[in-house]
Amino acid sequence: MLGTPHRGSAQAFRALLQERRRFVETMLARAAALHQRMDGRHPAEESVRRLAVGSECRATPARAVAVDGKVEFLSRLQADHPLFDRASQPGDGVITAESSLGLPPSPTLATFSACAGHSTYLDDPETVTRVVRFLLR
Repeated sequence: MLGTPHRGSAQAFRALLQERRRFVETMLARAAALHQRMDGRHPAEESVRRLAVGSECRATPARAVAVDGKVEFLSRLQADHPLFDRASQPGDGVITAESSLGLPPSPTLATFSACAGHSTYLDDPETVTRVVRFLLR
C-alpha cells in the first residue's frame, strides 16, 4: 500500500498520506533510538581489544534519492543511475566506510581498511593475515 498510486477520493488520499507520514516518522524514531543507544560507550569496550575492518574502495549506497516526486533507494546494481554517485559513499558495497571504520577512538580499538567487497574480506590473504596477527597478540 505504501508504494502504490492512489485512485479515489481526496479524503482517502489524505488518509493514505497520513499513513505514509506515520510510517516514516516511526522509522525515523526507531533509527534515532538506535543511534542514541549506540552513541554511548559500554565499559566492556575499554576492557577488550577490538578490531574493525572496513573497505573504502567500492561505491556503497548510503541514502535515498527523490526522483519525479518518489523516493528511491538505489542498489549497488544500479551504478549506472545518474544519481548513484550522489546517493553512495565509499565502502565495501554494503557497509559504508564511515559505518565500519568511523568508530570513536579508543586505546582498545584497532582499525584497518582493506579493498574488498562485503562478502570477500576473507578471500584477501593480507586481510586474513592481519586479522590472525591481531588475534594472536
